[in-house]
Amino acid sequence: MPRSKRSKTVVLAKVEKKTREAKQEIIKQIREAFDTYDTVYVIDSHNMTSSSWQQLRTSMKGYARIFMGKNQLMRYALGKTEEESYRTKTWQLGRLLKGMTGLLFTSAPEEKVRSALASVARPCLARGGDVATKTIVIPQGPLDRDKYSFALEPELRKLGLPTSLQNTVIHVLCDHVLCKEGDVLTSAQARLLKHFDHVLSESSVTLRGVWHKETEDLDVLDPNCLYLLDTAPAEEDEQSD
Repeated sequence: MPRSKRSKTVVLAKVEKKTREAKQEIIKQIREAFDTYDTVYVIDSHNMTSSSWQQLRTSMKGYARIFMGKNQLMRYALGKTEEESYRTKTWQLGRLLKGMTGLLFTSAPEEKVRSALASVARPCLARGGDVATKTIVIPQGPLDRDKYSFALEPELRKLGLPTSLQNTVIHVLCDHVLCKEGDVLTSAQARLLKHFDHVLSESSVTLRGVWHKETEDLDVLDPNCLYLLDTAPAEEDEQSD
């Protein structure tokens, strides 16, 4: 009688060994990249899709290599402290790894790197946690019956939009400020923005900092990230691609 899948034994020791070996291989590849390329950038990912990443990797194939994964693992490869630093000041580069970040190794000039990153930037729907780029007001009055089915009214009301149903037509009861410029959006606000076709975000990759092999110096390219150099990263701060 064949064994059921439910009763199949999984040897955890082998899984743990494979995971450990995979991590060691990533660390090895990151450190080897220091010998191949002249500069290392910390990149910051915003709402990037898998297809956008594939497009970026393809466009930079032959002159750059990108590592996205666990921030803690990448910090280990760079060195977490000045004493452990793989190269001079690479431990500071690791301080900039927070959130959806990664490493980009290249010998190309910065202008070429920025051009490649700009080529994959696209407008996209905002998500919870994004910052509103402008103020959006939903005006009082009836909504288009063809676009907004009466069945949608309970959801809109639940998301915070003051509505009522009148003769199967959804009515907004008063002018409603959905968000203000500079607001950090909630998931409810993001869903309402989607319902009303407001695109307030961008899928993009930006540069936080760069390390130069020749001078072994670190330059912070995003002033908003300067504080990270003086902040010890939390152990749980890990992101995955």
